Amino acid sequence: MHGHGERERIQIGPAAVGQPPATTSIGVRRYRCTKCGATMTVAPRGVVRRRLFAARAIGLSLALFGMQHQSADAVREAIAPTPSAREPAEGAMWSTLRRWAHEAKAGTLLVESRACPETFTLRQAAERAATTLSAFGPRGVDVLERVFQGALYVHWRGAS
Repeated sequence: MHGHGERERIQIGPAAVGQPPATTSIGVRRYRCTKCGATMTVAPRGVVRRRLFAARAIGLSLALFGMQHQSADAVREAIAPTPSAREPAEGAMWSTLRRWAHEAKAGTLLVESRACPETFTLRQAAERAATTLSAFGPRGVDVLERVFQGALYVHWRGAS
C-alpha cells in the first residue's frame, strides 16, 4: 500500500448529546495498492461507509425515536442541521430515520444485531438497535450518552 492523498468527508450530527446538530468536514487518508491499483480510504472511528450521518448521530436518532418515543420531527431537529428542502406529506416520517429503522428491523444496520420479528414496529426496531448500541457504551452514564458512545464501537454495515 502506498499513500494516495487525502479527501474530505462530510459528517452530519451533533458533537455531543444535547448539542445542536452540525455539519463537519473530516480529512480521510487514501491508499493505493502498488500491485493491483485498488484504492482504499481510512477514516476515523465513527465514520460510517457510504453514509452522510456520523455513527453517533444514527445511534442517537434511533435512541430518541425508539427509547424516548420522540416524534420523527423532533429527532430530525436534534440530528440534522438544516430543514428538509421539501415539505413532508401529512403524517409522513423523516425518510432517513425510517430507512435506518427499516435496516434495523431487517438486521442489516449493525453487524452485531439480527433481524427483528415481523410483528415489530419501526419504533420497536429502533429501540432494539439503540439497546444494542448502549451495550457497547460506558457504564455509569445516561442512556443516551451510552448509545452515543457505543455507536463508535459497533460494526456498521455500509449502505447499499
